[in-house]
Amino acid sequence: MAEANPDPEYKCLMCMKPYNEPRELPCGHTFCYQCLTSYIDKEHVTADEDRHYFPCPVCDTPISPRDVSLNVRNWATSFPINNLFLSSTAQRSNDRVCGACLRDNETSAGEAWCADCAEILCKQCRAVHGRIKVTAKHRLVPVGENVGGFYDMMVNGVCSNHDEKPLEIYCLDHTAMCCSVCVSLSHRSCNHVKSLRDVIEKTMTDRSSHETEWEDITDESKKMLDEEDAGFTFLVSKEKAVSAEMTNRIQQAKDKLDDLNTTFQSDLAEKCNEHRKQLSPRRNHVNTFHINAENSNMLMTRLEKQCSDRDRFIMREKTKNQISAHYRRLDQNTKNQPSRFEITLKLGTIIDEIMKVTSAGNADVTSTESSISQNANVRIQTLLGALLSTPSVTTFANSTSASDIAGSLQHMTVQSAPVTEPVDVWTGSVSCVHSLNASALGGSNSCLLNGGIFTDNGELLMTDCNNSRLLLFDDMYSFQKEYIFDSGKPQ
Repeated sequence: MAEANPDPEYKCLMCMKPYNEPRELPCGHTFCYQCLTSYIDKEHVTADEDRHYFPCPVCDTPISPRDVSLNVRNWATSFPINNLFLSSTAQRSNDRVCGACLRDNETSAGEAWCADCAEILCKQCRAVHGRIKVTAKHRLVPVGENVGGFYDMMVNGVCSNHDEKPLEIYCLDHTAMCCSVCVSLSHRSCNHVKSLRDVIEKTMTDRSSHETEWEDITDESKKMLDEEDAGFTFLVSKEKAVSAEMTNRIQQAKDKLDDLNTTFQSDLAEKCNEHRKQLSPRRNHVNTFHINAENSNMLMTRLEKQCSDRDRFIMREKTKNQISAHYRRLDQNTKNQPSRFEITLKLGTIIDEIMKVTSAGNADVTSTESSISQNANVRIQTLLGALLSTPSVTTFANSTSASDIAGSLQHMTVQSAPVTEPVDVWTGSVSCVHSLNASALGGSNSCLLNGGIFTDNGELLMTDCNNSRLLLFDDMYSFQKEYIFDSGKPQ
């Protein structure tokens, strides 16, 4: 197994950067304070401004702030800082000083870190630690250069649903850690519950148990990530290849069209030259006649001014005859000969089709999943299954039902406190200082008092979930009356 990094760089699941003031949600996911604040603000405004929860960015679990009266922009402050994800630079500077000695205002160099007490010990305190029966089996880690600041980190062992309630019970039916309130409210029907200490002693005897699974899951997820990156790289390369192929085909089409155009232009020029040759003799005949007519006109104009009538008559007759003869020859030479050629373009079928085309082609994309990703995914599922299967009901020869645990709680204490806001009597809770004998309260089932409120006149109203009833006590905590619930309505 690879050696642990003395100062690992944990990264936020939203910004993918090292954590900055990591905040842990009840579902177990951790995010930077600023990332979480921005997400909550955006999610809250987008969904419903009156909504008092937001979905976890990773698992979509509905998360409510511990204090719903806070402004939405301050909701993130209600979630605890996850010390496990703080870098060693964020740890205290005196993390190598014996904690036990500090309580006696003494300063001693630390030698070992007790993982069970979450405290660093000097040489003398370490020796005492090993002699005491309760702490003799605690796990001690030598303080060295490779330890870094991990021993200054505290695991949050408090219930995420009920503030300040320690996690002390494990429900084997749901494979979930619970506090005493969770057992009373959410696990009343469960038949296999154990104290968390028993589960830890049973399942954590072999400290190497499942340690390889974490590394294997990391390795397999790295394979999946590498395949995802390879998928991006492959997509970019295919994009370039397909783009180049289309550009090449378009260029080939252009070259072909250029060749066709060259052939067409050559053929057009050849045909026009042939027809120009046909038009040239006709034009020469017409031009000759035009010059003759022009000369005759100028001559007659001159004679009109300078000659006698006799001379003009003689020249008029001669000119008339010669130009008439010239015209007859012109008519003979140009008769049935075209004087103009019309040229029209007849496009080939392919050219006509090209003009109608609106797309040169489409990129056909097909999706596949690599065998490496598939195998890694199956492997991760197997590893997670192994992790989730322990502890299980079969691990323990005997276990206790939630009702038995609740029935063993024969006394609970009550402390009077002012109530300023309405409290749900089935889910609310109060702190207590006075003893109540649960066995003297009657009921068909063992009495389970798990919540209550104080009325305006100082009376105490408690819930008995096992018997579906409310119990009323006076201001001296003497039992007064019970209210039986039938189909959700009090009688």
